[in-house]
Amino acid sequence: MEMLSTTERAVWDAYAQGEILDLAAVADRVVRASVLRRLVLDEGANPATARLRLRSADIDGALDLTDVGVDRVLRFDGCRFAETPRINDSRFRHVSFSRSRLPGLEAYNTVIDIDLRLHGTHIDGCVGVDDARIGGTLALDGARIEGWDGVAIAGTRLTVGRDILGREGFTATGAVLLNDADVGGSIRFAGARIAHPGGRALSAPDLSVGAICDLCDGFTAVGTVTLAHARVHSKLCFDGARIDDLDLRHVRTRELVLRGPSAVDLRHAEVESLRDDPATWPERISLDGFRYRTLSGGADRLPWLRRDPQGHRPQAYAQLAGVLRENGQEPAARTVLLAGERHRRDSAGRLARWWGYVQDVAVGYGYRPGRAAAWFAVLAAIGTAAFTRWPPVAVQPGQPVALHPPVYALDVLLPIVDFGQERSFAAVGWTVWLAYALSAAGWVLATTIAAGATRTLRK
Repeated sequence: MEMLSTTERAVWDAYAQGEILDLAAVADRVVRASVLRRLVLDEGANPATARLRLRSADIDGALDLTDVGVDRVLRFDGCRFAETPRINDSRFRHVSFSRSRLPGLEAYNTVIDIDLRLHGTHIDGCVGVDDARIGGTLALDGARIEGWDGVAIAGTRLTVGRDILGREGFTATGAVLLNDADVGGSIRFAGARIAHPGGRALSAPDLSVGAICDLCDGFTAVGTVTLAHARVHSKLCFDGARIDDLDLRHVRTRELVLRGPSAVDLRHAEVESLRDDPATWPERISLDGFRYRTLSGGADRLPWLRRDPQGHRPQAYAQLAGVLRENGQEPAARTVLLAGERHRRDSAGRLARWWGYVQDVAVGYGYRPGRAAAWFAVLAAIGTAAFTRWPPVAVQPGQPVALHPPVYALDVLLPIVDFGQERSFAAVGWTVWLAYALSAAGWVLATTIAAGATRTLRK
């Protein structure tokens, strides 16, 4: 059995009593990792009192606690590790490396009953917690992680009973991977910075969060952030976040606060409430299939709908109009649907665009039916004045039907209604061309009214 140094003997004695051993003022601060392993695996220690609580130590060698199951507390505060600690496939009560410096940490498939604390820790490598289960909190506040091979935190299928906390200047160089992770409480990365240029800074598809996912107050991501298919029970917040590309496809949450990201993909996401601000609307926002029940603003969101890089998306306009209708804002809903038709017209062919302009001017695509009545009134007045000044002549002289210029104008103008005036009298001179023009205008108005009414009923 290896001999213990004076410092290592002090560590052994403090461990048995569960006392904190601070080596800051000790000349020999070196503790061999092999000694710590023997210490933790010592079956003779009293589990009620035995705790490894070591401060300001230099750990020499690789601390390998792989595949062990002990009811122990491991607390390293301000310690320096020469090699990456490994606690894979193991079980501990509580593990902490607060304010320490590590070349990495391996805790794959490990069970920690209470917390894994990395508060203020500097890690020159990757934190590997794939398939790990933490009963309490994963504390990353103030930590600095310099990732290895492009990954800062590998947390695929990580389970955390309470919270993941990455505040107080938490920074990660490399991707933070939380794919298919399950967090019972909240994720709070307010003010954090994750940098993975050209790749995914934060990747958490199929993430499940029991309360709040808070990436706000200056949260910065250099690289993309994807939470596609994530389920956040209470609130997903990006208030004041600096994110160039945010993927929220198929996300489900009660409240979404979206103020800051430059480009957002919300296709097929579902939220109960959307809170944002026109001053911080994304430059690009994909909205096809996005569903919500309440939101700030209303018809003034038309420029917001225009920011979809895919162009006109009928569902996006219909969704906004439906929400406005549910809130008793029928005129605003019609304004949104009319704007949608105009947006669609912009990308149509030349003939379709021409026909769209006709429908817009005539009846506002069916959402402004009062325009048709106004056009009919104007055209009927013109016809009445002209046919009064230059009356049509009887087709058969001596017929009993009398000429009534207003009725004759309506008979020419209305394509289906027959008052008997048009077939009994014939226009003369230049009024022949006026009659043709009124008849053509009547057909155009009738067609656009029918098309608009059909579209309105269908919606």
